Amino acid sequence: MSFVCLVLAEDYTTYERPYAIHVTDLPLRVTSEEISQIFEVPIATILLHPCFRLEQSHVANGRSSSEAWITNRKDEKTARALAEKKTGTFVRTNKIQCKAMLEPINEEELCENFQKGQCLYNMETCYYKHFSCSEPDTCDDEYCWFGHTNKRTTISVSRSKYRKNNLFFFVTFI
Repeated sequence: MSFVCLVLAEDYTTYERPYAIHVTDLPLRVTSEEISQIFEVPIATILLHPCFRLEQSHVANGRSSSEAWITNRKDEKTARALAEKKTGTFVRTNKIQCKAMLEPINEEELCENFQKGQCLYNMETCYYKHFSCSEPDTCDDEYCWFGHTNKRTTISVSRSKYRKNNLFFFVTFI
């Protein structure tokens, strides 16, 4: 016998968007391992945009540079403190700049069921990300794809079906 439990509006758990640190002025061909050691964070939390070709690089102080994002910082205070601590650190000959910011979101990573207040999983067990809307009961933005309670009356516009089609394609050929 199995039970299915929907999350009621009263049981709604909020999940805040995490912060990230945007690191700029990194040297060309910098590695995630180097960034991991400097910031003392796991490599898995680093998104690196290396610039191997001159036309893709960013120019800072007359030099080409790479950039990175250190993701999954729990709150603004800790992200800002780490960014301030590491701004001005030299990586090889480059003096890096760091800025704390809300982590960028790819809408394809957001849970459609959490958006409707109907996900059977929590943030740790769901394959997709759960980020709460700042107005989970009363949001009237039909393009808001963050999590809401089932008290919300506005229905969001459907998102692209890329994820569903891509998942089907992936499963079909395994």
